[in-house]
Amino acid sequence: MPDSAGEGARPILAFVHIQKTAGTSLLTILRNTFGPAHLEVRTVDQRPGAVFGARDLAVVLRVAPWVRSIAGHEIVAPTTCLPDRVLPYTILREPVARSLSHFEDKQRRGRNPPELEDYLSDSENRNFQVRKIAGKEDFEEARRLLEEAYLFAGVQERFAESVRVLSALSPWPLVLRHRPENVFRRRDLRQALKADPEVMRRFREINELDAALHQWVSRDLYPRLRRRAGEVSDAPLPAFPGDRLPMRYRASRFWQRSVYRYALKLARLRA
Repeated sequence: MPDSAGEGARPILAFVHIQKTAGTSLLTILRNTFGPAHLEVRTVDQRPGAVFGARDLAVVLRVAPWVRSIAGHEIVAPTTCLPDRVLPYTILREPVARSLSHFEDKQRRGRNPPELEDYLSDSENRNFQVRKIAGKEDFEEARRLLEEAYLFAGVQERFAESVRVLSALSPWPLVLRHRPENVFRRRDLRQALKADPEVMRRFREINELDAALHQWVSRDLYPRLRRRAGEVSDAPLPAFPGDRLPMRYRASRFWQRSVYRYALKLARLRA
């Protein structure tokens, strides 16, 4: 790693983006807060299951040595593969609701959407949130990491309040304007799944560890973090005015698409 990743270097917020937990809406806040100092990162290694690590962070630091915030679906178990200057945080969601939304999203967006039985049988969809945090299906390890190594863990059901707590605990306060993203207006598929008792039993079965983790965060860890943050409101977050995107937001997207994406392609070709 370059010297800039060593002891005493500027901390980097790292959002462990778990699918269907309001993370895409949080990304709009991060872009608007940090501008080109925020990047949504990918791995150099394009094989399935690749995890964002030190080599991938080096690419980020080459194109944005001033970076203060990164986010990505491939930031998995970050405490095991990234330097101490990286401060991970995440948002959890009630796991059955998250899984239903995840399956629905794959049906609506995927090029080859899975059949329900394939989704439920795929080990990648078991205890999805625990594995994102711990890198494996280990509830105790996920709980330990959230308690000892993560800057913050919030809950999607209290999204506005969670973001305000994150802002209070962060090295840099966040600009709390956002734009809701990935909100489906139709719920017909989800309602059909919820009406089938056997399907719901299967969804609960593949989320047993996630359910325990979400319950512990909601009832224990998150209230402690909220008290540490002081007085915070649970009022809805303000939205971007009209359809106009702030300059910092647009600068973040420009650097993402025009600089980081090109550097990542070069790194992949060299690899």
